[in-house]
Amino acid sequence: MTVKILKQIGILLACLITSQLIMYYFVDDYIINVASSPIIFISGRLILATVLWIVVNLLFGARKSNFSIKNYRTQFVSFYIIYLVFLVSILFFKDGVYHRQYNFIPLLNLFKYQNVNNDIFIINIISNIFMFIPLGIVALLFIKNKLFNYLQVFLYTSLFIELIQFIFKRGIFDIDDIILNTIGGFIGVYLTQKFLLKKKSI
Repeated sequence: MTVKILKQIGILLACLITSQLIMYYFVDDYIINVASSPIIFISGRLILATVLWIVVNLLFGARKSNFSIKNYRTQFVSFYIIYLVFLVSILFFKDGVYHRQYNFIPLLNLFKYQNVNNDIFIINIISNIFMFIPLGIVALLFIKNKLFNYLQVFLYTSLFIELIQFIFKRGIFDIDDIILNTIGGFIGVYLTQKFLLKKKSI
């Protein structure tokens, strides 16, 4: 038992160091365009480290014939808590707007960004998709393997985020974000089923 605990601590420390390097060299410059709050930078590192930790455990566990994702419930619950903290930190510590704004026309604001600034256009797409990939991974643990169930979780979660942004003037209620978030969620489901749970018991 002690060996297993020490092994997990070692893996977690390695993941924390790796996440720090990845965030520092590849992600921080993009985050600072959204907000400069240290909470976002810290939570971003935590969620990336947790993702790496889960992936490493799954990859090693997948070699066992009796592998089941249920054996990693603790890792997934820990990840989901950190993930929620990350989402909340983005909502309440990013730069706000002066008045409530909304967009119900699909792809309208998305291509508006492309006309104004191509970098913002790319960052907007990537961030909204990648932000929900972790939710797709977690969905496999807690939700029955049905397309409609996944769709509901991704839509409702994204809708909740957009409503919070609108009510507290932390951003624009944008149908494009909901679409991209949902796509990200399904990508998370697909990647997990394809590469981590292939021919294994869920």
